Amino acid sequence: MPTAVQQYNSKQPSVYYPPMFLPWLMSEEYADRLDKVSVKHGLKKTKFEALEQLLRDIFILDMPLSQLADTAKVSLFLNTEESKLLARDILGYLVLPLSNFFEDSVSDLIVQWSGRPSEYPSTAHMREMHDQIDELYAIEADELLTEARIMAADRRYADDAQAVLAEEVSVSHEKSQELEQKLKDLYRSVQTDHMQQAREHFSALFSDVTSFTKEFYQVINDRDIDKVIGALWVIAEHGELTTLLVNDKKIQSLYSKHLARKFSESIAEHFDLHPEEPVYLSYFLQYLLQETLKMEETNAAALAIHLLNEERKTTRQAVPAIAYGDMTSVSFKWNDIKDQETYLELV
Repeated sequence: MPTAVQQYNSKQPSVYYPPMFLPWLMSEEYADRLDKVSVKHGLKKTKFEALEQLLRDIFILDMPLSQLADTAKVSLFLNTEESKLLARDILGYLVLPLSNFFEDSVSDLIVQWSGRPSEYPSTAHMREMHDQIDELYAIEADELLTEARIMAADRRYADDAQAVLAEEVSVSHEKSQELEQKLKDLYRSVQTDHMQQAREHFSALFSDVTSFTKEFYQVINDRDIDKVIGALWVIAEHGELTTLLVNDKKIQSLYSKHLARKFSESIAEHFDLHPEEPVYLSYFLQYLLQETLKMEETNAAALAIHLLNEERKTTRQAVPAIAYGDMTSVSFKWNDIKDQETYLELV
């Protein structure tokens, strides 16, 4: 019977785990402990899949361990105490055996989240596994781990700041860090209780297209920013943000009329023929977030980056770069849209 990691990897062929992690991740004991964590915290199908995603991000070094509790709170819809308990058990049961390979102190984090490393199963038998790792990889181990961290940094760049470094390489590192921090701050600022409730509500409605669409229009008309963001997040999580203007005929019709008023009949006709072009999604999000919901450009553009990253995580496909981080102003902006008289062009 394949382990949980083998089953997960069969669905995620692009996952790259550092080789020295594999003896543990492919072991039956790891699978048993994963089941124990799932049962202990009552994680059903959807939340178990979210747990698998968290573990993937941990073991491919995409997520610092110190962010585990906060990330679990958002992705599994937990309260603060629940997220700390889960994060503590993830570290104690599943990560502690590999603690030497992580930059964050696993034991210190367990204590920080009100636990004791000694309360988790003994990992004395892991010495043999570590001996095997040392024998197999010897001097290469540090190089392999460094390579894995570089790959993780590259992925985080693509995930959280794919448009942030659109300026020349010579721009100061401090401004880059400031932009990345602003991107994270924006993410935290939109994760309000009201938004999370709306997200759960729209997630439950998603399979009922008629009801979802009706309520989506209503919250837009109500200018309820948290609920609109919650709905957009659900659309992105299901991989349908980039096709929203293609699949939703009502939005397509209303948007076409708006383009005719704002630009020209020719541009509206071009949109009717090519609703999938990224320029139209870009303008739609700008219109919705800035003109309708009155968000500042920097926040609206940063939110668009987050939404498209959510879609990319689901579809594993490239997403259009419609916004970027401007190093000069240290803010987020939309890529320019040029009116070419008969069509709009993203530049």
